[in-house]
Amino acid sequence: MVGNDVPIIIPLLNLAALLIFGLMALVFIHKGLRLHDENFSLLSLTLLFLTLFRGGMDGVHRWIKVGIINVNVAMVVLPITLLASYNLLMKQKVEFVLIIIISIAMLLALQPDAI
Repeated sequence: MVGNDVPIIIPLLNLAALLIFGLMALVFIHKGLRLHDENFSLLSLTLLFLTLFRGGMDGVHRWIKVGIINVNVAMVVLPITLLASYNLLMKQKVEFVLIIIISIAMLLALQPDAI
C-alpha cells in the first residue's frame, strides 16, 4: 500500500471495520441470535460474488459503494461467516462448510486487483 501512495487512513479504516463487524458477530453468537447459519453463509457468498460485477474502487473489485461509503465486502462478511461456519461444524454440517469455505476462497482469488 505504501508503494501505491495509499493514505494510512485506509488500512486503519479496514482494521476498524474488521473489529466492529467481528465484535457484532460475537454479540450475535453470544446472545443466541443465530438466525440460520446456512443463510448467513450463503448471503456472504452471494455478496462476494456480486463484487465481481461491480466497478469497484480504483479498479479493485473488493469494494462496493453504499451511499457515500465504500465498503470492503470481505471485511464485513468474513467474520460472520467464520462464526457461522463454527456453528455449522458443531451441528456436524462439515460438507456444507467445506463447500462455502472453498467457494469463498475461490471468489477472493478471482477478484482482480488494480493494475
